[in-house]
Amino acid sequence: MNIKYKEFENFDFSSNKQWKIFYKKISPPASKWEILKYKKKFYKEKIDPSFDINYNPEKEQAINNGNQIEENYHLSLEQTINNYKSALSLCRPLNSISMKLLEICFLFIFLLSLFYENNQHKYAIISFIIRCLNEIGFPRFDLDYLQALLMNDSFHTLIFSFQCLLDDFNYYTILPILISIIIALAEDIGFITKTKIKLITFILRHKEDLYQDKAYIEIIISFLMLFGIYFKINTFKSPLIYSQLLRCKYMINPYTKIGFSKINIITNKFKESKFCPGILGLFISIIQEILIYAGNMFETKNEDKEDKKE
Repeated sequence: MNIKYKEFENFDFSSNKQWKIFYKKISPPASKWEILKYKKKFYKEKIDPSFDINYNPEKEQAINNGNQIEENYHLSLEQTINNYKSALSLCRPLNSISMKLLEICFLFIFLLSLFYENNQHKYAIISFIIRCLNEIGFPRFDLDYLQALLMNDSFHTLIFSFQCLLDDFNYYTILPILISIIIALAEDIGFITKTKIKLITFILRHKEDLYQDKAYIEIIISFLMLFGIYFKINTFKSPLIYSQLLRCKYMINPYTKIGFSKINIITNKFKESKFCPGILGLFISIIQEILIYAGNMFETKNEDKEDKKE
């Protein structure tokens, strides 16, 4: 916390005559929420001209907490990648040229079908089933395979593709799938050609950034679906199914955790800014409290289950 702000907090306003005179001149009388603002103004004018009236210790604490959370998630990301590599080393991926070519064919069929068909997610499903086989091999009933499967982005994309197939079709739900397709095509073409094409090299170099962008887009889509109900773009079940899938992904995907953390920091900054209307700030706070309450309920249920097992 700022040293000058500590001095401000320790200042005895109740025994200060100048403050009593200043307070009586306030018209209309200040509410208990506005008193702090007037105290800051008085302190700067009469006590310490160098005092920053815009300094907010709660905001600074929230930013520091957000940065710490983000740092922890980045460490979690490194650990997750290492765990995935460890689990993957015990799997038997196919990774044959023929299977890669088959995967590429279905990926291109999916891309072409975007222009003439409404039920194109079935091609994405086939493509990412083949990709899962290429990356982690045929299904096996052991923990190593299950760990590799749950951490695999292709498996996550496959599940989201199923959701898009079963639910109302919306073009914006394709965006995260397209990012996975871009990465998949870059890896497959690079594997087959064994050449350093500039575009493919660029995509693979920024693969981690693309995964993070994909997480941001998925989070934004879950909120867009809420507005889609009002504008009749999608039904009520769309955000319900999508948010549950995203909630499950949050538990195992560090990119999604980082995405929620950064969005929370941004919304807190906007909420505290002068550009945010009071009603909108209140609405954001309510949404945040609901999400925190839901998350705490989920964690409590998990803890109760663990206690029962013990």
